[in-house]
Amino acid sequence: MPREDRRIFFDYDEAYKAVYQLCQQKGLPKPPPGYIVKIEANLEEPLDVDMFLENHKSSAIETVRYTKDFLVASLMIMCRAIGIPLPKGANKTLELSRDKVILRIQMMR
Repeated sequence: MPREDRRIFFDYDEAYKAVYQLCQQKGLPKPPPGYIVKIEANLEEPLDVDMFLENHKSSAIETVRYTKDFLVASLMIMCRAIGIPLPKGANKTLELSRDKVILRIQMMR
């Protein structure tokens, strides 16, 4: 059976904007102002990721935690907003690299 496997890469600035936008839509607390310096899987909670944000003014590092599903949802919304089609029946997962966030889309045909 044929399979489709795609990856859409987002830099940290795009990931921040996606999370901020979804928080705003859902009425959730927005991430603190700044820029992402690192995103890592949370070792204690395997379904969560930790975002490390550096504040522009104070250079302080703050850590915020989101579920992987929340991050996937935020990236999917960004894809729709910029016109990247996503198949409804596909499995969508999150992958992390050193300086990128990857939305992986897998579909069996």
